[in-house]
Amino acid sequence: MSFSATFYTFSKRPDSTKQPSGGTAYQIILKHGCSIIRPTISLDIGQAGNPTGYNYCYIPEFNRYYFVSDWIFENRLWTASLKVDALATYKSYIGSSNQYILRCASAENQTVVDTLYPLVTTQAKDVKVLTTPFTSNIKEGTYIVGILGSSNSGIGATKYYALDNLSMRALCYSLLNTIDYMNIDYNEIGMSLARALVNPMQYIVSCIWVPFSVTGGAEEVIKVGWWETTTTGRPLTETDLVKTFSYGISDLPKHPSGKVYKYLKPYTSYYLDFPPFGYVELDPTDLVNTTNLAYDIQVDCITGIGTMRIQTVSGNNAAVLGMYTSQVGVPMALSAATENILSAGFSLASMGVALKFGAIGAFALASGIGNVADSLVPKIQTVGSNGGVGLYAVAPRLTSIFQYTTAEDPTHNGYPYMQAGTIGNFSGYIKVDNAQIDAPATDSELSEIISYMNNGFYYE
Repeated sequence: MSFSATFYTFSKRPDSTKQPSGGTAYQIILKHGCSIIRPTISLDIGQAGNPTGYNYCYIPEFNRYYFVSDWIFENRLWTASLKVDALATYKSYIGSSNQYILRCASAENQTVVDTLYPLVTTQAKDVKVLTTPFTSNIKEGTYIVGILGSSNSGIGATKYYALDNLSMRALCYSLLNTIDYMNIDYNEIGMSLARALVNPMQYIVSCIWVPFSVTGGAEEVIKVGWWETTTTGRPLTETDLVKTFSYGISDLPKHPSGKVYKYLKPYTSYYLDFPPFGYVELDPTDLVNTTNLAYDIQVDCITGIGTMRIQTVSGNNAAVLGMYTSQVGVPMALSAATENILSAGFSLASMGVALKFGAIGAFALASGIGNVADSLVPKIQTVGSNGGVGLYAVAPRLTSIFQYTTAEDPTHNGYPYMQAGTIGNFSGYIKVDNAQIDAPATDSELSEIISYMNNGFYYE
């Protein structure tokens, strides 16, 4: 049987749908008993002809494209062994099919975590210094002093004053330098004995230094016990009992790759170091869709206990990420005074670990390639403290750590897509799940097409 076939010198991958153009037509003779999947054909082009430069063929009679497997010259004829190229032959049917696409080179679903590429030791770090209401300068804070006195105002039996450093020193001097304000008759009892018997500091029931300014009310003479001192101070008002400070971050750093899934662990980690509330890790899952972060601090000026609330902000919506409590005020030791400190049981560091993990593609596992995610050391978190002026010498900061992966190769591996789509709407590398194809092909051709589509092929 003799008919025409077109031959090509054509470069293509075996797992590609690419079809050639141009070509040279020759009359061919089918060898007796050949198949349409692996036909053997002969060309009578004379001894001077040499078709061995052709590596591809199209036979219109069979409506199929073929790879040339081998050329043999015998009996004055060139004989070619062919093998059907099912992907090129049925390209139109593949292109019109709707498949569930796992990976492809021409589109990407950045919300899907790509575990194909392992983490490497390279990382980027961003340290953002945060605004704080706290000062480490003892002269700039405020002493909240609770005094038992004859005042008709206060909280319970105690009246609280907000004193700056100079006023606090003046009060101590007034109470301890002389006791004349007590109007004791030294003819009845000597001054030395009077000082031994009377301790004016016993009327000061608490003294806490808070690392911020508290204004207080109108200035008045401070009363201690039954007596008026020579010192003035500003009593705490209702608005001074709890001080609130609010701040925001509008430019939360994100992973330099710009890929949404890399905004998550183990690619992204956030650590907040905010004295005295501690060193805590923020879950990047809660921050993936926002660059705005707010933190509010409330401090009870009488006890010195503070609470920091961290939340995301999106329009008018806010979501609380965490609340942390600590002793913000620093208790000052006074003779016969009762110190109200956050219980040691609470303020001991409560520790948690955030185990960094990573995934690695099967190709890497099979090659014995390690993932740096497996060697990342868990970070210790500490929450709360017993207070101390030295804590405020360190500025609070938000540290962002971004872990890199090996270089991506979308040309040969594609990007995660994980959606259904029509193959013809994509180009380049494509890998599908459970491929199904309707084409007028033989069983072996269908099996070959499905195998290529499930394992990855190139739609070109």
